[in-house]
Amino acid sequence: MSQVLEWLETESLGRVGLFVTRIQSVARRHLAKKTVTVRSQAREEQRTNARLFAQVAKMQSLVRMFVYRFRAARKAQRTLIQYCPHFGEPYWYNPHTQVKSWTKPKVLRHLDSYSLALPEEGLENVVNCSYCNKPAEVNCNECEDSMCRVCYDSMHCKGARLKHRSTKIPHCAYCKFQVATKACLTCIITDPARGTMRESVMEADRGHYCDTCFIHEHDSGEKALNLHKQRRKDLKNILAYSSQAYLVNQYLHQRIITSHHFEDMVQSCEECNSRSSTWRCQD
Repeated sequence: MSQVLEWLETESLGRVGLFVTRIQSVARRHLAKKTVTVRSQAREEQRTNARLFAQVAKMQSLVRMFVYRFRAARKAQRTLIQYCPHFGEPYWYNPHTQVKSWTKPKVLRHLDSYSLALPEEGLENVVNCSYCNKPAEVNCNECEDSMCRVCYDSMHCKGARLKHRSTKIPHCAYCKFQVATKACLTCIITDPARGTMRESVMEADRGHYCDTCFIHEHDSGEKALNLHKQRRKDLKNILAYSSQAYLVNQYLHQRIITSHHFEDMVQSCEECNSRSSTWRCQD
């Protein structure tokens, strides 16, 4: 009987071991398939992420290129100055490198640099010191002389002149060398448009203009003439080669066409009533 029981136990263990081996094989096969599937998905996800990262990097490079070019154009816009001579060809000037160009620099792209008009030669509204002939900064009310700061301090350092009072001569906030003759109230209280010369001027000085800069920035007729280069060139040729046409053009006093409200800081000319008075006729 014991031998039978021993045989049955051995037989059962053998069969159970066979079933265990089959179950383990099925489990290992299932686990292996699952591992292969997970690794395949991981590799596919890695390839997808790599493609996405490559596309994102390409898009970022394009965006950075556009942003950097725009930043460079904006910086060039604030650095370069376009000078517009009276009936002459405009040119661009870099005050840092002191390089002048007769064609628009490509770094500006679609933007326009700050623009300044130059007065006609010999008609600059500049006040010089009565002693050293340098640009005057103050005007002595008692002496009735315009002086630079150095000459004023040296001439009013002792005696009765110590009690003299002076008035500061306002200068144009844009061209920096001519006398300010007009104060635009609209430019003072409104924010400057982006890309205009007013953007580079301090808020307290935005309304101070000389006649040349005021007409260049505000007069609709002057702006229309600047847009039509061929018309401006034809007008320049007519005025340059015909003295009679030049005299007629000087005689035609046109009113400044602008919607801005402004005031004259000095007495206006009695003839044209648009520009400031510069000379006094003794007769």
